[in-house]
Amino acid sequence: EWNDMEVELRGQRLTVRLNGSVITDGDLGDLVGQGANYPGLRRSEGRIGFQRWAGAIQFRNVRIKEL
Repeated sequence: EWNDMEVELRGQRLTVRLNGSVITDGDLGDLVGQGANYPGLRRSEGRIGFQRWAGAIQFRNVRIKEL
């Protein structure tokens, strides 16, 4: 089964929707302040990356647009 995931980043504000439902909505600065150990979170701009958390993941129809 395929799911529709939308990731929106405006400045440091991150919103993630899965099949239309918001699953994450917050400020990246807050994640860094909570001790998140992903070095990419400390950058104000940079590359987009995908990582596998657990199990298998596949991407299809990935579209990136600047707002």
